[in-house]
Amino acid sequence: MTVSHPLRLLAASLMLGFAAPPVAVAQDDTSAEEEAESAEEPRRRRRNPLADFRRTGETQTCVQIRNLRTLRSVAPRTLLAQVGNQYYVNKTSGNCGRQSGFRRLQYRSFGSQLCRGEIVTSVDNSTGFVAGSCSLGDFERLERRTDEQQ
Repeated sequence: MTVSHPLRLLAASLMLGFAAPPVAVAQDDTSAEEEAESAEEPRRRRRNPLADFRRTGETQTCVQIRNLRTLRSVAPRTLLAQVGNQYYVNKTSGNCGRQSGFRRLQYRSFGSQLCRGEIVTSVDNSTGFVAGSCSLGDFERLERRTDEQQ
């Protein structure tokens, strides 16, 4: 008994005309304008990550470092922090510099919390040079916007 290679079987079936039936393509009823709007939405959010959130006005001076998932620069004097499932905006004194693929934010803390007044630096990944630094302000809690609020 001989076993044929699957690609040989496929090639033979195509040469003999045993191709698979054409697949139907569903027509999308969305207009070109709707497609353009939906394509623009992710770009808008990339430009302004705070567009997905609403400020609550509730502030706190510190956040727990062990729960800090991300800390990133979203504007020259504005940081966005994710602490557990909560998001906070922090208005800084000084310019931390824009975070990019070549820079990271780093901080040095002597306790279990990251607090107002502590220094955050923007460091170039390839050289280790400090590109900017800032002092943290209060952490203002954010809430995610619902579809109706956007």
